[in-house]
Amino acid sequence: MNKGLRNGLIIGSLSLALISIIVYFKKQYDLLLNACYTISGGIIHTLGLDNVRITLFFKVVNESDLTIEISDMNFDIFVNNMFVTKIKKSEKQTLYSKSEAIIKLQFEFNPTDLLRAGLSSIQPILQDQEKLVITTKGYFSAKAGILNLKKVPFEENITLKELLTPNPDAKKC
Repeated sequence: MNKGLRNGLIIGSLSLALISIIVYFKKQYDLLLNACYTISGGIIHTLGLDNVRITLFFKVVNESDLTIEISDMNFDIFVNNMFVTKIKKSEKQTLYSKSEAIIKLQFEFNPTDLLRAGLSSIQPILQDQEKLVITTKGYFSAKAGILNLKKVPFEENITLKELLTPNPDAKKC
């Protein structure tokens, strides 16, 4: 075999291997970005006129072959489109490949702040579970091997009724 043919075969083989690796990581990247999640429930610790404290549980399905490390979660919490608090969760959480994990977010706010923001009365919203809509909006970082995604956007809405009676089949993909 001559030197030119041998070099061509080596370069072709390396190119094919590189393209295969790129395609594989692109597929894993897409699976990470399009991961399915569900608000699997929540705990309302306090629901009153002077304090509301809630824990939301997000079930995340990692369908990729890669173990993912979630970190730097920064979310704003809105009640009926009015900002009420900010969540910053810097501790890392691992989502193992081909598995599910629960991410817990806790927040607390004073409902009288909603009155100051222009809401005329908080009482009807607290009584009618369909009218209280909690929005979680922000971003997080995800790292999987050499893939490092910064500021992945996230937004989810849930009514108080949905929070109190979660549907395990409801998914967001």
